[in-house]
Amino acid sequence: MIYITYNEANKFKVGDKIKVWLEGGINESYPPIARASKIVLINE
Repeated sequence: MIYITYNEANKFKVGDKIKVWLEGGINESYPPIARASKIVLINE
């Protein structure tokens, strides 16, 4: 599990399959925290 922040997160809903590009590193907290630079919905 990882917590990802993203300005346009409201475009997605629980259960969507996504591809995420991270900006910078991953914080070593629990849960890990990272910032996404880009998220796209994966079409099935």
